[in-house]
Amino acid sequence: MRTTILCGLFLILFRLTATAQELFPHAEPASTVPKGISGFRFFYDRYKEQSSARIKESYHLRYMLGITSKWTVMSTLGISNHHYNTFPTDILKYFFNHHLKTYPPAGFAVEGINVYSKYRFLTMDNYHRHLRMAVFAQGNKSFVAHDSAEPSLMNDNSGYGGGIITTFLIERLGTSLTAGYIHPLLYTQKDIDIRFQSGDALYLEFSTGYRVWPLEYEKYSDLNINLYAEFTWKQYGKAVVQQNGQTIDFAQYAVLNPYTYKELIGGSYVDGRFSVQFISNSNSRIDLGVTLALKNRSYNYWAPMFSLQYQTYLYGKKKSRKK
Repeated sequence: MRTTILCGLFLILFRLTATAQELFPHAEPASTVPKGISGFRFFYDRYKEQSSARIKESYHLRYMLGITSKWTVMSTLGISNHHYNTFPTDILKYFFNHHLKTYPPAGFAVEGINVYSKYRFLTMDNYHRHLRMAVFAQGNKSFVAHDSAEPSLMNDNSGYGGGIITTFLIERLGTSLTAGYIHPLLYTQKDIDIRFQSGDALYLEFSTGYRVWPLEYEKYSDLNINLYAEFTWKQYGKAVVQQNGQTIDFAQYAVLNPYTYKELIGGSYVDGRFSVQFISNSNSRIDLGVTLALKNRSYNYWAPMFSLQYQTYLYGKKKSRKK
């Protein structure tokens, strides 16, 4: 058992000392979880919805597992007070008023379950530097009524997506570029004959991380401090809303509620996520971050949005052989 634990510590130490500055709080790097190692990540987001002055919160719990040295799978469960479980009967009143303080707030509910798979197909490693590439695919089952044109598979929309990741590390600087696609599935609600579908989306994520401490590693228990800046560009199509077989033309209501109109039409934006990360014993990490709108805005949240994450790895026990 002691040998197993030491081997596990060596794997985690090697991974974190080599790539600690590419454990990006938001984006996934091309690097993978070592074979046989599993872990958990808890992340929390909080922002103030300015139109209603309400605090919106989301909680996510992720399980990670290294299937092979190149293949990682994850599953994430989300809970938030962002959405209603279903659309109400008066759909127009809902869309124009649910962001206002006078409208009944949404309670906390299980948003959905995301399943993610990543395979690293290129590895070019050298001393204190490497280039890695991976492809990924993900799917999400949502349990809530998403009401924005912008799709999200964490965990707002039922749907699927995928993409490619390129990560480069040199000394204490890590960078990564992700190109991805999201296709949301149609949401139907039979009691009021509603069909809602967010638009398809393309996105790019550029992430960079720098290890500010320690300058040189002496032992695996050294406190590790990393700074991160991550930027997302996302473009998506308009939402389609139909009731009783008729498409609702929200353009005619744009003057009454410009916010709702903008929330349902296609758009694009750029945001920035800025974080500080603390890693202890080369195993557990805490990330503190803030997300700001840099060009236009996402209608899935209000900026600034504050984030807290905690992640840790687990070591499996080696089974003894029978004599």
